[in-house]
Amino acid sequence: MTTHRLRPAVLSVLVALASAFALSGCFQPSSLGFPGPYEASAYHETYGEEALPLTVFYPDTNPPRRNLPTIIFTPGFIQPRASYESYGWQLAQWGFVVVIRAYPSLGFGGVGDALIDDHVIECGRIIDWLVEENRREDSRLYGMIDETRFGVAGHSVGASVSIATAVTDPRIDAMVALDVAYDGADLDVLGALPDTQAAMMYIRGDAGGLCGRSPFATVPLIDYSPPPSIEVTIRGADHMDFLDGLIGLYDFGYEVVSLCSDGPADEEWVRAMATKYMVAWFNVYLKGQDEFRDYYEGARADEDVAADAVDFVRVLD
Repeated sequence: MTTHRLRPAVLSVLVALASAFALSGCFQPSSLGFPGPYEASAYHETYGEEALPLTVFYPDTNPPRRNLPTIIFTPGFIQPRASYESYGWQLAQWGFVVVIRAYPSLGFGGVGDALIDDHVIECGRIIDWLVEENRREDSRLYGMIDETRFGVAGHSVGASVSIATAVTDPRIDAMVALDVAYDGADLDVLGALPDTQAAMMYIRGDAGGLCGRSPFATVPLIDYSPPPSIEVTIRGADHMDFLDGLIGLYDFGYEVVSLCSDGPADEEWVRAMATKYMVAWFNVYLKGQDEFRDYYEGARADEDVAADAVDFVRVLD
């Protein structure tokens, strides 16, 4: 993962500002590119002794749906939960419970890699909390969660966290990484990746510059991944296109600090495409709805390739 050296005074200001954004509890407007068949609702919650914040999305039906798979979403470096709410809304509309987590440290202690283990531990604790909520009669999630079906997803460094969680936590059945920040040998779980039991989907843009998969990463993660795995490259997409909006530090200069390039693709189209593949992957590997394979290995996938919109590298069962 790319690291950046900042002066202590600048760093302290960035930490304070980013923490304020990361802990923000306001829902942000976002456009939905792949809405599902159910109404959805969301609420803000805290968990654990440190009262860490979460945003929880769920299908809002009468009667409530039961025994649903759950997805834990980790934001990118110095981005708040609000930057990814469209994924939460849409996955909930497709019948998933979704938790977008916050991490107040923001990776500054070790700038990413050094804190991956801590993030993985927190994802595991969120699963434990979800099980408790599922069993607590006065919880909004009471009876709603299938305690045997969990997935993870994330963007940038959050994608690295999701990969590491899928590799190390046997409760994870499926993973989707959005433009993972990856330089080559800097992802500590590479050695364990071939043994993962989770279904792994890597969605990336080909115009992300140094923010996504670096040109120095000569071997893509799909080459380490057992079936079922897939890499989806969205043509013209840049690293920032996967966010709902430039909230937090991205909004006032992160592109200068991190050298993120601006791709030619329309950002709403990129998010719609990414959500479509994400929903399809989780529908297949968390719900067993095999008809959604068509989006990444059937006629619908062929249409996207023919339109020069995407490329696929498939390692499927």
